[in-house]
Formats: sequence, C-alpha cells, structure tokens
Amino acid sequence: MVPVNAIDSSQMRENFSSHARDYDRYASVQKRVVELLYRRLSILENRTGLLLDIGTGTGALAAKVVKSAPEQKLVVMDIAHGMTLSAASSLPTASACDGDARALPFAADTFTTVVSSSVYQWVDCLPSAFEEINRVLTDSISDLLFTTSRDAVENLTREGIDPKAIHFVGNTMIDTLRRFENEARSSEAPRRHGIVEDGYAL
Repeated sequence: MVPVNAIDSSQMRENFSSHARDYDRYASVQKRVVELLYRRLSILENRTGLLLDIGTGTGALAAKVVKSAPEQKLVVMDIAHGMTLSAASSLPTASACDGDARALPFAADTFTTVVSSSVYQWVDCLPSAFEEINRVLTDSISDLLFTTSRDAVENLTREGIDPKAIHFVGNTMIDTLRRFENEARSSEAPRRHGIVEDGYAL
C-alpha cells in the first residue's frame, strides 16, 4: 500500500510538542476516548510483562493503567518531545522515550502488551505502523495454545507456559490427508491432466 503523504510529521511533531503544556486543557474529546478505551481493556487484568503506550501524549491512558495496576512495568512513547516530557513528569515509575509509531525504537519481542489512544489518525502509513506493533510484541501473550505434536507441548511446558493453556489437537495435516485420502485416490483429475503414476515429482 502506498502511503498518503497528507500528514507532515515534522510539523505535527512541532505543534504537539509546543502545545504539550496546555494540551489537557483543551483535549476533552481525547479524554473521553481514553475513558471509553480503558473500560474495554480487560486484557490488562492480571497481565504481566512490559506494557508500551504508543503516542502517550500527556500520559492520560498510561496513568489509568498505573492507577489500576501499580506493579505494571510501563514504557510511554510519543513522537513529540514535549509530550514525552509531560507524560514522564506525571508518571515517575514509567520509562519514557521519543519515537515514531511507524518505526518503533525497540527490539523485537520486547512487550507483552501495546496500547494506544487517539494516535493512528496521525499516521500516514497504517500497515507499517501495525507491522511495527506486531514486531515488538512477544509471542507469549496467547491465553490458549493449540499444538499439533507432543514435542510442541513439551517445548511450551519447558518455556514455563501453564499446562492448562496448552491443548494438543493432533496433526492437522495428517488428519486432513486421512479425511480426503479416498476422494484423492478416486479423483479423475490426474487422468484429465495427463498425469501418470510415477511420472511427476512434488
């Protein structure tokens, strides 16, 4: 997808940064969005690991997370330095940094949870931004894990995954083969296409 370059990131960064001190005074809509979003974040209950708030602004959403889960390890990030400073000053237990949602300044598999509020309307290439979220999220956030081999069950158990979350469902490829084996053997497709036994390779 070709990004629509209708958003001047440099100008946006400068504007938000210079108005960070007065932002909360006028951000009534954004505050309402934070309230509605937080009510739906049941996923945060009993969640461990490191949480990232992308485009934290003055830290309104992050502050709610900290209030309800004081032990939650938190990183707040904003493209506008003034916003980052504002959030950091109100969230002394959080780590803070400047960063762009399109190119997050973190290693892969760093966070167990990523949240964001009123940010992505300012991003000119959403696929890139969403790929970045996927990159920095760890692969251990699933509540249920379905495996196709006993080896996978053993590997997950060794990684410390709760055995109650692991479900061995069998080898889906073999199950599919057995389910359609008779139909495949009686199919007329090979004859129609001139394929003879032992006359081809996969």
